[in-house]
Amino acid sequence: MHQHFYAFSARNHFDLGIKIGRQFAAQAYQAIKTAHQHTQWPVHCQIAHAQLTYAQKHFPQYVSELRGYADGAEVSFDDLWTISIEDDAFGPHKPARAKCTTIVTNDGQLIGHSEDHVLGGEDDVCIVQKRIGSHRTLELFYYNTPGGSAIGINSAGYVHAVNTLLFTRKQLGVPKLIQARYLLDSHDPNHDLAKLTQISRTSGFSHLLASPTGQLWHAELTASSAHIANPSSPFCHTNHCLLGSRHSSREIWGTHTRLQFAKQHVANYLTPEHLKKLLLDESLGPDHSLHNERSVAKIVVNTATQTLSIWLRREAAQGWVTYKLPV
Repeated sequence: MHQHFYAFSARNHFDLGIKIGRQFAAQAYQAIKTAHQHTQWPVHCQIAHAQLTYAQKHFPQYVSELRGYADGAEVSFDDLWTISIEDDAFGPHKPARAKCTTIVTNDGQLIGHSEDHVLGGEDDVCIVQKRIGSHRTLELFYYNTPGGSAIGINSAGYVHAVNTLLFTRKQLGVPKLIQARYLLDSHDPNHDLAKLTQISRTSGFSHLLASPTGQLWHAELTASSAHIANPSSPFCHTNHCLLGSRHSSREIWGTHTRLQFAKQHVANYLTPEHLKKLLLDESLGPDHSLHNERSVAKIVVNTATQTLSIWLRREAAQGWVTYKLPV
């Protein structure tokens, strides 16, 4: 088991937040201290407060959890909320960071994900298992967030993986990290994706969901558009927009290079070891490879064998560590 693996069990979302906040209090304090030094911090807080109304209306359970998180960490909820929604608090013109490559094969039952963040950002990521009643999730977790913004699996067997979308507009609405947490918890992707298309969204992600039997959903959700499809396997996605962005053809942070490389090397069937090797490929250099200088973690989910393997840069000496499913 990884050193940075944490398990939390609670009666409700608020109680869960308290326990997570107590565990990660130091990370919350330091992140807020750093955020306060930004010259635009008061503006970020105003923007975040405006988004809070939408999140409270549609997903009060996650707002409650973050209130518990703030209480447990002994920090201001307003401060934690502002940093928890990340670039959705930065206004409409700040570009998102490029993140991640997702590869699906073996009839939707083998999913590989390379999590890209920022240079030196490996210490922002850990592994978290959450339990509220009978509902459980296991995910790659960023400190001081609602969760759901990387890759994870829930106790119903649904895998959820996120890719950042580049150069998409923002508006007042439910922040994309709240949307992502909702989909990590999903037991009914058709229903839950439909709900997200019907509400005002601040911005959005590319979401890949896979059922225990390999059925796939790909949702591209932005502030202004929502496109949901059921792709066939094999399927690859990086940070490109399929719809609604005039910048979709721009080669930013290796977006299209990674996509084409993944497409060229995926097949209808791969062994888990082959997929792990592919995710750690560095042949296109430190910026454009699937395993690049921003890669902080890798996950391979094999629903056919009910296993999940994780590689963390911060614990690279351990290599791949395998966990048994269900979570």
